[in-house]
Amino acid sequence: MTRVVDYGITKIAYRVIVRNLEDHYITVSTDERVVFTGYKVSDEEADKLVLMRASWIVDKLELVSRGIDQNNEETVTGS
Repeated sequence: MTRVVDYGITKIAYRVIVRNLEDHYITVSTDERVVFTGYKVSDEEADKLVLMRASWIVDKLELVSRGIDQNNEETVTGS
């Protein structure tokens, strides 16, 4: 499922993957995709968790769009 949150004038689209994990993780990949992975939460809670990391997500999306991701891999944070 794909969701979108507003962060100022920026829209962050992210995909939700439910997995049996203890925490939630946000991944920004080199193809400019944002993925929220973790145990099942409500849509509102997922939006809240993504917005808590929105500044980090926007920074990483900018880096990968400019091709600055040095390892050419995914960037991951726990939330």
